[in-house]
Amino acid sequence: MAHLVVSTGSIVTGVALLGVIVPRFKKVFERHRILERLAQQDEFEQREYVAATPECPRPDRWRMVDPQTCEVEILEFLRSLVTTVKPQLIVETGTFIGHSAIKMAEGLKANGFGRIITIEFDRAAFAKAKERIDASGLAEWIEYRKESSLEAKIEGTIDLFFSDSQLLTREQELRHFLPQISPCGLILVHDASSEIQKVREAMLQMEQEGLISTVLLSTPRGLAIAQKKEGRK
Repeated sequence: MAHLVVSTGSIVTGVALLGVIVPRFKKVFERHRILERLAQQDEFEQREYVAATPECPRPDRWRMVDPQTCEVEILEFLRSLVTTVKPQLIVETGTFIGHSAIKMAEGLKANGFGRIITIEFDRAAFAKAKERIDASGLAEWIEYRKESSLEAKIEGTIDLFFSDSQLLTREQELRHFLPQISPCGLILVHDASSEIQKVREAMLQMEQEGLISTVLLSTPRGLAIAQKKEGRK
């Protein structure tokens, strides 16, 4: 009789791989479920219901429109940040259905200058975002693209970079765009809570490498705010 031999190392590797793959497909499924619901009913604000974390023990004090779009308070923060730092060029990865791009465009309109390039790879999400942006009255401030963020070619210096795409690509995106980000610019990466360790660990690793300096905000899903170190005076 043949014996099946499985090494401890193989088991550990398999478990680690599942830990990366399962959340990824769960997130993709959730995105499509939200899109299906939007086809049947309007959006509405509700209390945030992600799990509590040591840094954010009361997530229910925040609001959300869906589990994929960043918290309502973060959307408001993005608009205020744009009117505060006056970016000429904003790059967003992970448009989803357009909420954050529209909020930042409101800030650009208030400033009277600037533009956003927002990138979404998912076909269904991009179609919904395009529809929403076109109807927002802010389309002149937003350039939407359906493409891979890792293959995107951006001309000019990026003053504000906001990453809210697939979890597995956040670090790759930041490393891809970092040379183009202004030393005086800001880097924002969503989903940086201790519950979602992938993003948090990537930001801390890049800080340890001397590439960025970062601050972790204690919001339900977490928000990292960083600046690159190279060229900063």
